[in-house]
Amino acid sequence: MPVDKFGRADYRETSLIEDASVSSVEGINEIFLRRDGRNTVIGTIDMTENTLINLRNPVLNHDVATNIYVDENSDGMHKVSKSGDTMSGNLHKSGNRITGLPDSLPSSGSDAVSWLHAAGLVREQRRKATEK
Repeated sequence: MPVDKFGRADYRETSLIEDASVSSVEGINEIFLRRDGRNTVIGTIDMTENTLINLRNPVLNHDVATNIYVDENSDGMHKVSKSGDTMSGNLHKSGNRITGLPDSLPSSGSDAVSWLHAAGLVREQRRKATEK
C-alpha cells in the first residue's frame, strides 16, 4: 500500500503520475522524505501535534534530544532550582536585578542583604560615628 512521507496510507500512487512535476525518482525525492535518510528536509515539517519517537541520543550540536536525555545529562549544572540550590562559579545577571531579599539581618556573613537593610546599616554606622 503506498504511503506519503508522513506514513498516511490514504495517499494515492496515481497522483504522482498525474503530477507533471514528478517524472522521475529525483522528482519524488523532492516531494517525499525518504525513510533511509538519503535526502534532506528543506523548510519546516509541521507535525500537526504528532510526536517523534524512538530517537537516538544526540551526537551533534543541532541533534534532537529527548526529555529524558536532557534531564539525565544536565546534572543540575545548567539550571538552578527555584526551591533552593547551590551554585559554583559566577552568575552573570545581564543587567537584571536580584529582588525579594529579606529586610532582616542576614543569617550568615556571606548572605546577600537588601538595599533597604544595607542603607539602614550605613545610617546606623554614621549615627554611631557622630556620637563619638
